[in-house]
Amino acid sequence: MRIAMTEPEAELGKIVLDELSSAREKAAEGSPVFVMHLMNAKDLARRAGMDVSAQAAEIERTGYTNNARVCLGLARERAEAKDSGYGILLRSARMYAREAGMDISREAAEIIALYQDGRQAGKNA
Repeated sequence: MRIAMTEPEAELGKIVLDELSSAREKAAEGSPVFVMHLMNAKDLARRAGMDVSAQAAEIERTGYTNNARVCLGLARERAEAKDSGYGILLRSARMYAREAGMDISREAAEIIALYQDGRQAGKNA
């Protein structure tokens, strides 16, 4: 049983906590950058002999959920503007939702219909 960390491990431990904090902040914002910070934290934690699996799971849940919501909102805005770029955002939303265990099929169908209805209205004008 280890009682104390060595100085290099302690320094890594501080960096791990900083990376986890950055990951948590970006996840709460719905920024995909959270993944980079989380990967760094996991890698450094492994080197320092730290277990961050519980924190990582919580950050992943938050990050993927919030990213799915952000991408859905942006996809809706693009669909309303008849911008075909909505599809890329919708694919991203689906990927994040899958990681978060979310079902966004209803929202996705609404966004697709919004885009298609907007295009049809534009053709009829």
